[in-house]
Amino acid sequence: KTAIASVSPSPDGKTIAYTLSASGSDETTLKFMDVASGGDTGITLEKFRADVSWESDSKGFHYSPYKNDASNSREVRHHKIGTPAAEDTTVFSPDTPETDAHYFWLTKDSTDTAGDYEWISITKPADPDKNVLLMRKSGSTDEFSPVFSLENGDLYPFEEIGGKIYATTSHNA
Repeated sequence: KTAIASVSPSPDGKTIAYTLSASGSDETTLKFMDVASGGDTGITLEKFRADVSWESDSKGFHYSPYKNDASNSREVRHHKIGTPAAEDTTVFSPDTPETDAHYFWLTKDSTDTAGDYEWISITKPADPDKNVLLMRKSGSTDEFSPVFSLENGDLYPFEEIGGKIYATTSHNA
């Protein structure tokens, strides 16, 4: 038995990324559907255990697979649509075991426009209520810089409005 495990439309609405789970497995197959034709694009990523975070221009996406080592950590990789998965680049890789890194971007001024920064939130599955937050200027190839390291809670930005970042936190809550 195969089930659709997740669905993620691209920002331009032309492509839908979806994962298929066979017999309830956490390891899924990532596929893409062309919305106009309703057909499969032919792009497939096997053993996929992550969510798709589309770029605002829909030309690629970031995802957080497990590293290819014994660390049991997730790193952030980038896939450009139309290229083989073997050409995906590693954007950020944690250097500590059992650490999850997840990429995201914010919308700007309550529109669908991407904000000025790219973000990575780093958590430990054993302690998911705490995180480290990294950022860099959107489109940059610079290293991600630490913005927030909190031992007693988490911080999650959710919107960029008028050049200010708004976030929620559990610190002292």
